[in-house]
Amino acid sequence: MELRILGAHQGESDSYRFFSLMVSDSLTMDAGSLTSSLSWEAQAHVRSLLLTHAHFDHIKDLNVLGFNHFNRGLHLDVYCLPEVRDAIRTHMFSRDIWLDLSARPTPGKPAITFHNIEPYRTFTLEGYEITPIPSIHTVPTVGYKVAKEGKSFYYTSDTGPGNVDHWVRANPDLLLTEVTYDSSMDQLAVEVSHLTPSRLKTELQALKKALGRLPRVVVLHINPVYQEEVAREISLVATDLDADITIAHEGMRIVL
Repeated sequence: MELRILGAHQGESDSYRFFSLMVSDSLTMDAGSLTSSLSWEAQAHVRSLLLTHAHFDHIKDLNVLGFNHFNRGLHLDVYCLPEVRDAIRTHMFSRDIWLDLSARPTPGKPAITFHNIEPYRTFTLEGYEITPIPSIHTVPTVGYKVAKEGKSFYYTSDTGPGNVDHWVRANPDLLLTEVTYDSSMDQLAVEVSHLTPSRLKTELQALKKALGRLPRVVVLHINPVYQEEVAREISLVATDLDADITIAHEGMRIVL
């Protein structure tokens, strides 16, 4: 597997993008920066999208990708929780905002088809084994474990502390997880169900105790305001735990 991180932050500028991940040319995860990162030609290859939750920074480009597919006669399959589907249909696909791309050009042949997923019900998609795994967040959220040919990664999506039992069950070769704020923002992070470096350290200590090892870890979803301090603190966490922890960046490629 070769993963490509299109967007790695909780913020957007000419340097930072909201989260999106390319698992392959046709399989993607979250739509924070799909169209803002991909060429017109590359977008045409995207057939399947795994959504973790309905927060704007994870679905921002869904309408645009769907609209581009609509105009090109292409189709996109979107896999998500029913609550995520309903939120998108109610708010993003509202006629007041945009087209209902799950019913256009016709209800029988829409540009976008939603498929319901359930936690821990594994399914096969584009040659990969996909397992949705619950995350602790302010809205219904899952992460995804993706496996192929004996290798696996697990993207936690947005998560607050206390989710380590699911991390243990995932037992991946690569853990992609969020750290949104630095540790001085701990109270806010807990209130809005995000992690700080200190909270991540606690989760990783529990994970190491349970598994007897730590997988490779890539940290993403950093709010750019706190980037420098988060990077400094994560470096200390990596040293303290003797762990392989990397800060993600836009365009980063990861080979498993």
